[in-house]
Amino acid sequence: MLEIAVIGSMVSAAKVGASVSTTAVSSATASTIATVSTAASVFQKAAAATPTPVPTPIPSAWSTVGFSASGGQIMEMFKLGGPFMWPILFASFIGAVYLFDRLVSLSIEAKATNKILKSLEALACRVEIKADQIENCCKEFDKSPIATMSVAAMEKYRAGEINKIESAMNRAGQAEMGRLEKGLPALASVSNIAPLIGFLGTVWGIILAFHVIGMKKVVNPQDISEGISQALIMSAAGLAVAIPASGAYNYFATRVSRIAVMMQEGAYLLGMLFSMMTGELDGPDETFAAEKCIIPPPEASKK
Repeated sequence: MLEIAVIGSMVSAAKVGASVSTTAVSSATASTIATVSTAASVFQKAAAATPTPVPTPIPSAWSTVGFSASGGQIMEMFKLGGPFMWPILFASFIGAVYLFDRLVSLSIEAKATNKILKSLEALACRVEIKADQIENCCKEFDKSPIATMSVAAMEKYRAGEINKIESAMNRAGQAEMGRLEKGLPALASVSNIAPLIGFLGTVWGIILAFHVIGMKKVVNPQDISEGISQALIMSAAGLAVAIPASGAYNYFATRVSRIAVMMQEGAYLLGMLFSMMTGELDGPDETFAAEKCIIPPPEASKK
């Protein structure tokens, strides 16, 4: 009986311990859940209070190298280019001056030469030609090199030196060709020298980059970026000046060649006109008359 009582007391004590442990576990679990829920609410409040970051727009390549809408980075790029940017700037100024000068001058002279050729062709088709008619034509289109050739030939004609008319026109034509080609050597020099200066600046920038590498044991990309950037900027600047200058030179050389062809035609017309005035020719050449002069039909000539 004593053993049964002891066993009963032990069983009751075990039940009490089990209930106590169950109560402790449940209370611990409840506290853990409460802690997790409290932390979750705190994180939610912090996330709600933190503003959503706005993505930074990536700059375009043009704005990065200085071609922004405001153009404010151009001077900064010029400073980053180094000392060789100044001769490139000077070369661009020289090229721009001769470019606009030749553009205006050759346009005026080409138009005047085309008009004086038409006037001389009309004179050559006349039966009677006077020196005053040629002089008036040259005064009206004095911007043409043919007018200068005509003035030189007229001086010899007035002086009675008929055999020197052709040589006077040739000398005047050569002088006019030199005047037409004024500025073309400068444009050619700019188109050749500007990229060489840019290449020299490129070599200089690479030298600076390697100098930085040699001075430091540990080199960061930012340490050599300045020299490489300077090298690339000067190369781009030299090409930016040389390409328009080269294109302008080829364009103006072509225009001068066309004006030279018109000058040869003008010399031919002037020679024929002076030959008609001196009596060496009774009228215009048959080929010229057939192409340029209006020949009346046979019925009209008979009437």
